[in-house]
Amino acid sequence: MLDTICLSISSKHKNRLIRVQDLKEFKIDVSFNLLYSISLELFFKFQKNKIVLTPKLNFLTKTGKKMSSIDPISKTDDILFECKPDSGCKNLCCCGINQTLTGYDILKLSRFKSMKTWDFLKKHTFAYTGKQTKIPVISLFEQPDKDNACIFLEQSCTVYEARPLSCRLYPVARGISKDKKTGKILEHFAIINEDQCTGFGKGKTMPVSEWLIDQKASDYIDANDFFMNFIIDFTSKHISLDKEQKEIFVKGCYNLDLFLDELKIKKIDFKADIKELEENPLLLFKAGISWTRNQLIKD
Repeated sequence: MLDTICLSISSKHKNRLIRVQDLKEFKIDVSFNLLYSISLELFFKFQKNKIVLTPKLNFLTKTGKKMSSIDPISKTDDILFECKPDSGCKNLCCCGINQTLTGYDILKLSRFKSMKTWDFLKKHTFAYTGKQTKIPVISLFEQPDKDNACIFLEQSCTVYEARPLSCRLYPVARGISKDKKTGKILEHFAIINEDQCTGFGKGKTMPVSEWLIDQKASDYIDANDFFMNFIIDFTSKHISLDKEQKEIFVKGCYNLDLFLDELKIKKIDFKADIKELEENPLLLFKAGISWTRNQLIKD
């Protein structure tokens, strides 16, 4: 195992197989969201002490028909892509996605829907244990009678302003790794080329760095990296969570209104400015992660 990589892309290729080129050939079933940690050996290799994407990842159906590919790009490379209803979009990237959520995604969606996080989680999501990380994972419900479309997809996305990071970045994939010596978070980018997507070649040409700004992804990326830094450290400890620890994880990482309420009545011992947490979802999210880290990782 070289290290751990966390990709901020949703599994829009659910139930397909990935064939990794230029590495020892093997296949994995992508039935979980790639937001969670995956072995670096699947996607990256070391070259002169740098981590680089393999030349191309081809996504195939179980019959072997090519559906799409992931090609490495840099933050300064240009992309030409536009996602608008009048571009002929069929919303196929919103179907069968098994869209997992970070606690920050849940906070933003809950606030957008004027709901508490516990109500949002109960109404719109389901929980399970991640295959790779062995941690609680939260995913949005789908619509089985509509090609397993995202629960928030009607004619178009009904939560567009509060959409998760993976939806904002598409068709860009952003991965992070952690330098074991310095602890520094390193960014990696790729472009997801899907044959059925009508958005390619339209809109305004811009570098990836500008695309991130255009999609208002800054706070989401900040939250994602803060969470992934915790997950990388957590998984490196090979901790097996018991029932009580899983409840701590869910409360501190996902059910953040419950975390905040218990903080207010001093049921939770954690120093924080309550007013700031009430007004700033990013600060609340980070406080929950920090508390969870303190509870579960014994340095």
